[in-house]
Amino acid sequence: GIMHNSKAWPEFLPSIETTAYISNLDANELGSYWPYNMNNIAWEWVTNNIRDGIVKEAKGIFKFSAEDISNIIKREKSPEKPNEPPIPDSAIDATINIENAKLSYVEHFPNVNNVNTSVHFTGHAMDATVESGAILNKKINNARVKFNNLWHHNLPISISGDFKGNAQDLVPFLKTSYMEKPNSEELASIYNISGEVSGNIDLTIPIISNLKYDDIDIKIAADFRNVILPGLLNGKNVSGINLAF
Repeated sequence: GIMHNSKAWPEFLPSIETTAYISNLDANELGSYWPYNMNNIAWEWVTNNIRDGIVKEAKGIFKFSAEDISNIIKREKSPEKPNEPPIPDSAIDATINIENAKLSYVEHFPNVNNVNTSVHFTGHAMDATVESGAILNKKINNARVKFNNLWHHNLPISISGDFKGNAQDLVPFLKTSYMEKPNSEELASIYNISGEVSGNIDLTIPIISNLKYDDIDIKIAADFRNVILPGLLNGKNVSGINLAF
């Protein structure tokens, strides 16, 4: 067909409504289908931290009015690029289902492997539900990764989940937490802990360069059962401990 208009771009702005569908895509190619200008910080985090695996299915409904497109263009031209989303939340409704991926989140922390996740995008946010995955061969449950504002400059990411397994599974996280602490008998005992542990963890991580451990807001609730701390008190074992923190 032929479209006539009396104004040239960019004065002439169309409205757009479209539905997209993708299947069986290498997850490493995900960045090619995410609009980089929506938020380059979020784009870089997702494409760098969600790797491997297969996008089994991706569906998206996109509804942009002429005003939405004008607002996006104005934001891109603005030297400050405000944090407020230039489009309504309802402008995007997209879901990506990924299988057998690898999720990294903080340097030195163990990756989440064999991730099966459903990632939902709106015009403002991203919310990924990890349906299954494993850290150090231990299953995690009810895990979520969230960007509450994809347009924000100081974009924080929220990661939460439940865990259950051997207390030794927490040692890599403890070693990262205390990596600047001098070695001691107490730390050596903690690093050789045995027993059972369950609980949940909530991380808020700023997406900034040169991220340090102190930049991360960490909340952990854990129950320990049948704990043994070898050599904790004057070289003697402390055993049979049940504790919560």
